[in-house]
Amino acid sequence: MRRWASRVCLWAVCAGTVALADSVTLRNGEILEGKARQWGERVLFWDRYGQEHDFHREEVRSVQYQRRPEELAKPNLPDLTVRYIERLPRDPGFHGGFVQYDLPGKKDLGVLKPEASQYQLHRKPGEKVTFIVHILNAGPAPAGAFGYRISIDGKPVAAATIPGLKPAEEKLVEVPWAWQTGQHEIKVELDPEGKLKEITKLNNTFADPIRALTFFFAVHRTTYETFSQVLNVVDSFNFEDWAQYHVHMMNYLFAESKWPSAPNGIEERVRVDKIIVVPECDERLYVKDQRRNGDPKEVIEYNGNWSFGKSELDNTRRWALSVDWGLPHELGHQLGLVDIYQLNVDPWQNLVRRMDGTYATLKHFYPAPATMMHWHGPHIFSEFCAGYLNQTLGRPRGYFGDYYYDVPDKCFLKVFSISGKPVPNAKIELFQRSAFKPPHHFVHGEPVSQGQTDANGIWLMPNRPAPHHRTLSGPDFKGYELKDNPWGHIHVVGFNAMLLARVEAAGREEFYWLRLCDFNVAKWRGAEKEYTHPLRTRFPDAGAPEPPQKLLVNYSMPIERKTLELWWDRSPSPDIARYNVYQKVGDGDEEVEPFRLVAIVDPARFRPDQRIGHGGLKYHEKFEEHGFYTLDTWFAVTAVAADGRESGLSETVHVPWLGEGRRAAVLPDGRVIFSADRHPSLYWSPGNSGVREFGVRTTEFPVDPYGLCADGDGNLVVTDAGNNQVLVFDPKGTLVRRLSKQAPRRESKSAKPGEFDWPCDVATDVAGNLYVAERDNHRVQVLDKTGKPLYMLGGDKGKGEKSFDRPTAVAVCGDHLLVTDEGNRRVVLYWLKPDGPLFDREITELRWPDRALMTAKENVYVCDLGDNTLKVFDRGSKLIAKHEALEAAFEPGHVKLDGPRGLVTRDGRTAYLVTRFPVRTLKVRLD
Repeated sequence: MRRWASRVCLWAVCAGTVALADSVTLRNGEILEGKARQWGERVLFWDRYGQEHDFHREEVRSVQYQRRPEELAKPNLPDLTVRYIERLPRDPGFHGGFVQYDLPGKKDLGVLKPEASQYQLHRKPGEKVTFIVHILNAGPAPAGAFGYRISIDGKPVAAATIPGLKPAEEKLVEVPWAWQTGQHEIKVELDPEGKLKEITKLNNTFADPIRALTFFFAVHRTTYETFSQVLNVVDSFNFEDWAQYHVHMMNYLFAESKWPSAPNGIEERVRVDKIIVVPECDERLYVKDQRRNGDPKEVIEYNGNWSFGKSELDNTRRWALSVDWGLPHELGHQLGLVDIYQLNVDPWQNLVRRMDGTYATLKHFYPAPATMMHWHGPHIFSEFCAGYLNQTLGRPRGYFGDYYYDVPDKCFLKVFSISGKPVPNAKIELFQRSAFKPPHHFVHGEPVSQGQTDANGIWLMPNRPAPHHRTLSGPDFKGYELKDNPWGHIHVVGFNAMLLARVEAAGREEFYWLRLCDFNVAKWRGAEKEYTHPLRTRFPDAGAPEPPQKLLVNYSMPIERKTLELWWDRSPSPDIARYNVYQKVGDGDEEVEPFRLVAIVDPARFRPDQRIGHGGLKYHEKFEEHGFYTLDTWFAVTAVAADGRESGLSETVHVPWLGEGRRAAVLPDGRVIFSADRHPSLYWSPGNSGVREFGVRTTEFPVDPYGLCADGDGNLVVTDAGNNQVLVFDPKGTLVRRLSKQAPRRESKSAKPGEFDWPCDVATDVAGNLYVAERDNHRVQVLDKTGKPLYMLGGDKGKGEKSFDRPTAVAVCGDHLLVTDEGNRRVVLYWLKPDGPLFDREITELRWPDRALMTAKENVYVCDLGDNTLKVFDRGSKLIAKHEALEAAFEPGHVKLDGPRGLVTRDGRTAYLVTRFPVRTLKVRLD
């Protein structure tokens, strides 16, 4: 349905020498100037010579609509258009409370009111209907006499002459028709002989599908009036053309949404059946306009409605001259389509733990983002949406997401090894994102199902109890039945439509997201009774060789090259013919973001006593289908025997997508945990020049760790500067207590005792008291271990003995408190006395100081980002040493300092700090 496209072609032919100012920027960087029109996934373009170009949206980086001043001025001419075509009698819709979701015992189940059965859902063949065509003169000048022609399926059904229309005058033309089944089209042509000179001829032809779900539009009077003053994206000056353009384009997107279960696209169609102008966009004021006979107890006669709120002239000027990609998305909701982005899971919402007890920091981002109900934009509708709309063709709308219920009777998982063979006896646990049990929208850490694969690598997912429920079906459309299934009680919005499978075999574990919609689509593709979902793992087969060991990364310089060398010890197994190097990019699961083979290494190139390696490996490399995952990169190596058997993956090297480290703390087990400029994780070095993640979780908000220290109980105290929080976590990352009194958000900043404004570091003393540096309150607040405020130091911005300018770091060393006063470029030292801190001295020869430490000899070590050094000052505050490189703490070699931060010690003998990317943990022996 390219009516608007064909009209633009007519425009291009007639334009002549009119200045064209639209610009289209292609992916290759080329900029085209001319006339642009977006039409679904296409960008239609006419250059200054009138030549037509047709680009797929993926070829285009941006489209910018621009008009010369002479084009923006509204000509003093008439402009004929069709506002909309309504049809009487209308079919009922079941919005407006006819489908109930809050009945006792039926909560969140769509229950149709019994009185819905009294309504005739569709017209019968031969039944008389009347189309009412609303013809409008949208121009500022009167229109003289003009003719019109109306046809259905190309056959004339009405033609006449209208003697003329004043500006804003509307003429209604009635067209009777005997109802027919199937799809038909009504077409209206205004002034077909071309007698009138108008603002544009592009809107003189209007066509609507007859078998279509209907929309009701209410537009604020101010918006309607300002639309009449500005040029819109279809080169007219009225709201109706702009709105109809979007609805017609929605039908085009329906037709283009072709999938294996919908080879002809979406067969459903939509149209606008009513547009009203209202003084206020409050649906309570015009709900009667939607109900049959204006009776508030009657059924709504539309399958969706949308209100266009108040928009002043400047905003409307931008709005009208653009494509509102959110509109077809929102109208999709009116048809019962749910937001597919409800399937997205952020890492902080995952409470599932790995085998080592740490949180599994896994993200899920729907793997086909370029579909309309997942992402606003020039996208087709997903197969998930297409199946639903085709199965419920013509069903009155009011249900929401009931198609999630359509699950095969039996659902299986089949686990494949790295060689593609079945994996027997693999342990599987399923964890579910919660909709009904708090914490809501989190993947809970307790499995809802578990079992193991049989000899063929197959496991039957247990059907869990669900309330049995049916939604409306009819002779021509499908309803859905909720029954026992692996997801249990399915929420219609999809809040619990995600399962996370943890699969264990051969001493390894892998994680896979299971999207309910994939099982729905499998049924619609033919797996009515049984569906087997594959899990393609990197588990080895029985008898496979051992993987290589002791992987180590060497980063290539300059770091901007984003390449590295990977080295490893040989596999202890004999007869290894080659080593396969695998790379994984992104924090998704092993299906969406799998390990990809990136290199094959022949061990014969290396002496038997040599480690084996491979260089030129890229990291932080974005793949085309990457979506909104991070660019964290993992490398692993397998050993392949001469007979082709392949080991499982080696221990991985994680190259984090970080900019710089922030603060560090030493845990009782000796691990140096550090924060960095990415949440919700902390990190530590396992000794391979990569990192391991140490996730921390709350069920209220995503934590962005900034400052941290280890307390005397072995817990980790963390500040979240952006959310004004101070939190205590146990050694496994579980929240023990939240010390902040205010709500966790930036806007909650406060100077009250026990509340914070950008708390960016924390330290503890032997009594368990906490010292919190608050950058934007210019103070250090002291609390006991329960969070009770004890006293404050500073609070007034300044440079005195007890005032600060943005204190950013703090440390307690014996009987001294060290405060890094960033704004004053100094470190201030205080004696900790029973009656409060007493000023001792200050260190001032600093450019950009970070955290500082004091030794038993009262020498002070300070990280200085201003010149990338670690500076040492004696008791008299005299600079006595400056380190520009330090020994790596857990890997061989020395590292030049770059962005040194977070200086910390646990025993007073060795201190640690972290650097910018590649974030390294370095150490220094204290005097």
